[in-house]
Amino acid sequence: MDRNHLVAGLLDMKRELTAKHADLLEQLNQTVKDLNAVSRVIGQCDKNAAYIPVFPPRPYKAYFAQGELLALIADALKAMPEGATSKEITDRIQAKQVLAGRDLPKKLEESIKEALRRMKARDAVVQSRRSNNRVIWLLAKRGARQGDQAAVANLEPRALGEALGNVTALPLRK
Repeated sequence: MDRNHLVAGLLDMKRELTAKHADLLEQLNQTVKDLNAVSRVIGQCDKNAAYIPVFPPRPYKAYFAQGELLALIADALKAMPEGATSKEITDRIQAKQVLAGRDLPKKLEESIKEALRRMKARDAVVQSRRSNNRVIWLLAKRGARQGDQAAVANLEPRALGEALGNVTALPLRK
């Protein structure tokens, strides 16, 4: 008997909360409509004041785990020992991530360029130029300094597997 009374009380409470939830959603929708109307009026009076954000920024969504993008870039550069532009690296990473069924950031190339700059600051990659004056990126040989590698990296790549100064060409994976 007590159990039925408890269940009946909980069902009444659930109905009340559901009704309250519906009322709050309706109030929230009306508040958003009011806010948009006020923003339109402000926009007509003062264009600069209309762009003041009201809602808090959305939380950051991480598309890659910590260090994952750097590892993907390193893998892409290992597969292209002659060096690659940031666009070529982006295309390779994008293809790999799409095959895995993962979401990608809208500005993937910008993320990759920023990661390449961080890798260059840690002497993990070398920035060079191709004969057509396009910037390319090469994996740095471990233990070498950035300045030593950049001077030799401007040379055209030799036979596969042959070293270019401090930059060693890596064989393609099969």
